[in-house]
Amino acid sequence: MRKSEKFTVLAGSSAVVALMYGGRLAPVTVVAAPGAGGAALVETSHSPAAIASPGTAVWVAWDAGSVSAATARTLYADAIAVRLTATTQTAVFEVASK
Repeated sequence: MRKSEKFTVLAGSSAVVALMYGGRLAPVTVVAAPGAGGAALVETSHSPAAIASPGTAVWVAWDAGSVSAATARTLYADAIAVRLTATTQTAVFEVASK
């Protein structure tokens, strides 16, 4: 069964999404679609603090870095959470898991 969620992140802010689905960690596909003239960044964390206290967790940027056009990547590492960040424009993200 596939679970998919969309998130709208306002310019200059971030959202943290837990990646535990059905009691297990699963590979996820993340789509980042920044608004015109904006950029978006996706980061992963393996720290249990990522959800409860995201400011204390270690975050690693995805291999695409900061993107200015719609970009999708499948993340296979057993990350606990992803952090979705929009810079100067609002961005839409989709996180999907099998």
